[in-house]
Amino acid sequence: MPSSRLESAMAQFVAAAKSEGPPGTDAPLTYRQFGSTKDLQAVSCRYPGERRYAAPHEATTGFWSEQCALTLGSLQFVYNHYRDPCSLELSFDAGYLGIHYVEHGSAIGFLGQQEVSRGDAGDFMFAINKSPVVRIEYTPDFSMLSVFVPIPDGQRFSFGTGRPVPKELNSFIEYGAVVVGHAPLWETHLSYALDYGLKSVSSPTDREAADRLLGEYLFLLFCHEIAVRSEHRDADGAHVMIPTRLRVAEQYVATNIAQAPSVDDVAAAAGISARSLHGLFTKFRGISPSEFIRDQRLRGIRKALCGAVNGSTVGEIAAAWGYGNFGNFAATYKKRFGELPSETLVRRAQVDPES
Repeated sequence: MPSSRLESAMAQFVAAAKSEGPPGTDAPLTYRQFGSTKDLQAVSCRYPGERRYAAPHEATTGFWSEQCALTLGSLQFVYNHYRDPCSLELSFDAGYLGIHYVEHGSAIGFLGQQEVSRGDAGDFMFAINKSPVVRIEYTPDFSMLSVFVPIPDGQRFSFGTGRPVPKELNSFIEYGAVVVGHAPLWETHLSYALDYGLKSVSSPTDREAADRLLGEYLFLLFCHEIAVRSEHRDADGAHVMIPTRLRVAEQYVATNIAQAPSVDDVAAAAGISARSLHGLFTKFRGISPSEFIRDQRLRGIRKALCGAVNGSTVGEIAAAWGYGNFGNFAATYKKRFGELPSETLVRRAQVDPES
């Protein structure tokens, strides 16, 4: 749950924007309501980059939303509230860092048909907006605060001190990353930034100073976030923060594992070369893509053995999963699970297929 300070800052932002009335051409603080489906294209007008597509969900008969925006030069704070479920398809500007806080509801992000992120109430999402097209689906009564931080060409994804990006972070910088989760420290940071920005509205000089100060402040905080999270691992030893391309690759394997996808197939689905895919897997998973695919196939066969009907044979199940050499398969299976596939089949009622 958000801190009381962040709740207060967001409430002040909305109240201040509403008091400004209809948006002016140069107004730094604006409030808009959208009351029909034809207005939906304008919802993303404050997002840096090109709007590709916007529409309510098919089952939605009406549409209503509101938007508050604070513009400090090239730095933007945007609060959106969607009463009805909808989808937005956007092409973000690669020169911006997006910081998003979900107040209510859920936002599910897709690259193509692959789900790559999900933000629920109380989550922060930090996006290096380098994906060419992102489709975001919002649940009913969804609200979110977004901050778009400009990144100058000369400082793009550097650590802001003249030092080069550490080699171990190159994958984040090259492919982009999304971090989703609760972040108490960011509640404080975002509260401060929003308070400071609102106090700077009345003076053009103050707005210019706030643009420069807050932009650098938030960008350097995100660089620190990358540095910390790239080395932080969860209980299973896996990286908490992984590049979007790796997440897409893993989801493609999971969806198509029964067809025994090749490394080239997976790389193509992720939109990168096989060599780059190998680098991502070895860095963040500690295994090669081919080893990952093989392990997922073995896990799939184990589940099939555990769910087999009476009369099924190991040979039939292995053949259905594309294994022609039964001897090699049995040896590989035993090395992975500590028992022969025939033993799994016999005692399938007692086997945990996830083990």
